[in-house]
Amino acid sequence: MVARPDGPRPRGRDSLHAADSAFLRRFGARHGFTVEVAPTVRRGREPISSSRIRRLVLLGQVRAAAQLLGRDYVIRSIVEHGAKRGRQLGFPTANLRIAPNKLIPPNAIYASRVDIDGQTYGGATSIGFRPTFGGSTLTVEAFVLDFDGDLYERLITVWLVQRLRAEKRFASVPALQQQMARDVDNARRILGIAHD
Repeated sequence: MVARPDGPRPRGRDSLHAADSAFLRRFGARHGFTVEVAPTVRRGREPISSSRIRRLVLLGQVRAAAQLLGRDYVIRSIVEHGAKRGRQLGFPTANLRIAPNKLIPPNAIYASRVDIDGQTYGGATSIGFRPTFGGSTLTVEAFVLDFDGDLYERLITVWLVQRLRAEKRFASVPALQQQMARDVDNARRILGIAHD
C-alpha cells in the first residue's frame, strides 16, 4: 500500500483514511502487506494536493492548476448535437456531453487546445448558460480553430489553457459576435497560432 505523508487528514473520512503512517505500517504487518509513504511533492514551499488543484479549477485559475498538475486541465467528452446556435453566429462549436461528477471550472471563455483523432488544434471554449439567449442549462462548447469537419458522436479532448473572460449577457447578437471574434483572436494570441 502507498500512503500519503502524515499531516492534515481529509475531513469526513473513516478512521482508516485518517490513520497516520505508523498505524498503517502496524496494520499492514498484521495483515500481510507493506506500507510505503509517498513523499510530499511541493511547488515552491506549498505542497501539491488534489484539494488545492480542485480549488484552483473551481476558481477558474486553470493556468495555476496546470502548474500543479504538470499539464492543462482536461475535459474529455463525446460531442453531441446542440441548438446549432454557434454555427448560426459564424462560430460552429463542439457541444460536449459532460458527466454529472466532472469538475467544471466557472462560467467563462477559455483559450484551449482541442485534440481530435490525434491532431491538436487551438480553440476557444465557452462554459456557461448562454445568457444572451436566456439559457438555463450548463453547456461546454469548444470552437475549434482552423477545423472544418463533423465532430458529432466523436470523442474529443479539450485542454483548458487560460481563462479569457467571464461569461456575460450581451445586449444584441451582433455585440456577441464581435466579442466572440475578439475571444478567438485572444485565444490565437495566447496559443501562438497565426490566422490562416
